[in-house]
Amino acid sequence: NGDAKSPHDAATSGQAASTSTSTQINPLGQLKKLFSLIGAYGLSDYVLFDIGIVRGLAYYTGIVFELVDVNGNLRAIAGGGRYDNLVQLYGGPKTPAVGFAAGDVVLGELLKQKSLTQAMPPRSDVFIVSIDSDGYGYGEAIKAARRLRSSNISCEFPLKEGAKISRQLELANAARAKYALFIGGDEAKSGRAKLKNLLSGDEELVGIDDLVANIKIKIF
Repeated sequence: NGDAKSPHDAATSGQAASTSTSTQINPLGQLKKLFSLIGAYGLSDYVLFDIGIVRGLAYYTGIVFELVDVNGNLRAIAGGGRYDNLVQLYGGPKTPAVGFAAGDVVLGELLKQKSLTQAMPPRSDVFIVSIDSDGYGYGEAIKAARRLRSSNISCEFPLKEGAKISRQLELANAARAKYALFIGGDEAKSGRAKLKNLLSGDEELVGIDDLVANIKIKIF
């Protein structure tokens, strides 16, 4: 798409496409008008003419364009053009229009390169890990989830009973949970559960009866 001398991170390039209507259109005149207006807006540094752009859809009737990063390391971020007959083709009135489509994957890669991505917030405060395979731990996990949610503490637990602990911890990481609450096992015999901070790795035992109060102190 040409070497851009602009320090900016995106450029738009355009090309005149032939019209599918019988109306006589001067593609060169269209381009001259477009670049004149681009200059009037003070955007000339962002736009390059590229005769090599090809948009494969047949409904374009005028100039087509693509949005690219100036380093040329990625595919087009977005692309589109002018289509005067598309609305009418699908039953609407004849409506001149310009449209484009963007690729979220390419845009995401560009944001990563520019270190502009932000960390995703936690989906849940607590992920409840069921330890026992005999059904006790899973049932208690559901009860714990009800108590936490009733106190406005967001939480999740595995929908599949009997899932391996390693798999449940993978789900906890995918949920970006702050804490993992282990229900069942030896601790359950003494009326306690293990609470693990998934960021620091710190663990502590909390009483089942005081579960909500203990977690609230840490979350809020």
